[in-house]
Amino acid sequence: MLAAYYYGYVATQLMGGRLSETIGAKMVYGTGIMLSGVFTLMGPVAVRAKFYAFIAIRVLTGAASVWPNIQEVGMTRNKKSEWKM
Repeated sequence: MLAAYYYGYVATQLMGGRLSETIGAKMVYGTGIMLSGVFTLMGPVAVRAKFYAFIAIRVLTGAASVWPNIQEVGMTRNKKSEWKM
């Protein structure tokens, strides 16, 4: 049960990074935080419905957490070019 969050988290890291490059890191980051909060609030309801529903909510919460793109949020164009190889 505890690993369910990390299964969703790991599954969406590459997609989240690519999305942050194409549509912007702030949009992806903000949407991820909002969805993560909504899924977290749905957790107690899911536990009462069924245990497997709670596991699914935890996986979705992890999938909504696309944290690696936070590096893109504060960088300017000049600093971003320094990081490219």
